[in-house]
Amino acid sequence: MYHAFLNKRSKLRLAFSTLAITSISYANDTVTAYPAPQPTTSALTSAEPKATADSLWNEGMEAFIKRKWKIAEASLRALAAEYPSDSRVLDAKLAIGRILHEKRDWDGMIAVLREYLDVAGKRPEVKEARLLLGNAYLKTKKWSEANLLSQEILEHTSIEDFSDRARALLIQAQAQIGLNQIVNGERTLALFEGLSAGRGDLDEENAEFSFLKGFLKSKECARFPSEAELPEDQLLHQFARKSVCLIDEAQLLFRASLMKKQEDLAPAIDGLKKNWDDFKMMVSAPPLKKVAPAKAWETAKKELTKKMSETVTDTEKTLKALFQTTPEITNRIFQTSEQSPQK
Repeated sequence: MYHAFLNKRSKLRLAFSTLAITSISYANDTVTAYPAPQPTTSALTSAEPKATADSLWNEGMEAFIKRKWKIAEASLRALAAEYPSDSRVLDAKLAIGRILHEKRDWDGMIAVLREYLDVAGKRPEVKEARLLLGNAYLKTKKWSEANLLSQEILEHTSIEDFSDRARALLIQAQAQIGLNQIVNGERTLALFEGLSAGRGDLDEENAEFSFLKGFLKSKECARFPSEAELPEDQLLHQFARKSVCLIDEAQLLFRASLMKKQEDLAPAIDGLKKNWDDFKMMVSAPPLKKVAPAKAWETAKKELTKKMSETVTDTEKTLKALFQTTPEITNRIFQTSEQSPQK
């Protein structure tokens, strides 16, 4: 969610006597898990002269730029441990937090950023650190911590800073949904939508918004039909509403798919597939309330099944047209239990 933030807004603005770094950009979210880093330079061995603070910093930041996370983390951690009073230690800790974000070491990231925020005061980079920490809380399902932190970010963010307020609201909405505060989550998402509309620096956040809205829409679709048995007119009405709901859910999933990876979309795809399967099941066994005489009921049921089948056909055409550029999603949604997943 925060790679767009790191790519477009959060540039490392540091100037030093031997190394001037004005821009650090993150690539996509494809990262590799690394083992716990160890110092790799000969200057860090006890048999040779102790590395200077400058050399550790320079080595760490050069490796950071080249995305050599293991070397960067080891050098920056060594700087913080060997030279705790060095003026660059706070910048090193924030950089370590970014590295752990890339490595998806959420627990390690939480520990480092908490330590950073305890002593960072009013540094301008504090805003970024809070947003990164909020993301890590969400990844580890620490909903209460994320909710409290989002409130803190909003309290310290100017009302003119639409982008960062939107990011904080998105953290808050996810936390509220995680806490099962669904109504509050929907309200917060509405606030996010108002702030984020038309802002090109929030593309990934808007994709996450669509993902969350799709999650809520999936729950709404699952509520149809509302009763075990319904009169014909009510059943047709609810069946039509379920059709529209499915299309809305699919639209939100498609928007999210423009920025999010397939593996991150799996819960939303599975939710849409279940709703689609339930939708079709209503045709084969419509929950029509029985009426006398039985023969009239059977006739009504057959006519109802025909109407519902037409709605299913039209809905399927719409969904397939929507996902025509993403066949992997189409295959997962429309494969039946008898079919094996397409490779």
